[in-house]
Amino acid sequence: YKLPQESFFAPVPVLSGGRKYLILPEDKQVRVIEAATGALALTFPAENGASGVAVSEDGQRLAVLSRNELIVWSLSDGTAEPQKYQAEAIGTPFAATMDWVDSDHILTNSHGFAKSLYSFKHKIIVWNYNFDFEAVREEEDRRVRSIVDGHLVYAASVREGRARGLAVGAVKLPG
Repeated sequence: YKLPQESFFAPVPVLSGGRKYLILPEDKQVRVIEAATGALALTFPAENGASGVAVSEDGQRLAVLSRNELIVWSLSDGTAEPQKYQAEAIGTPFAATMDWVDSDHILTNSHGFAKSLYSFKHKIIVWNYNFDFEAVREEEDRRVRSIVDGHLVYAASVREGRARGLAVGAVKLPG
């Protein structure tokens, strides 16, 4: 099946754990699609646009980033009221990527060549990481950054003379 994405900046759609749902961020809503069939499962409003989305590891919560807030919806109860957090420091109208680190933290790259760790408990950024100059950019459509066992793992280019290679960096969160 094909799904048109109604979004000017086209943030990356994400799959939930177990690939049950495809989450499609758009300018005025977030559509939750059953990945196997393409059927619409849920729709969540996004008045200020959906810049990025992330599904918690247990598949129960959906975080949606907009210009100035972070909204967490329940995927198991589509009628439940969402949790809303002021998040101007990470919010953006442009496309952003996000990852759940644990039940209290979201890692986002909404501003340039850095990652920011947002705490739901404290409602602020508690940690930033600026990648070195040789780190491979996410915009190259490759999975070059991920959260693995509490670490931010990323790829970096290595060059010495004519020799070239790829290195993997790992930063313990919130290290």
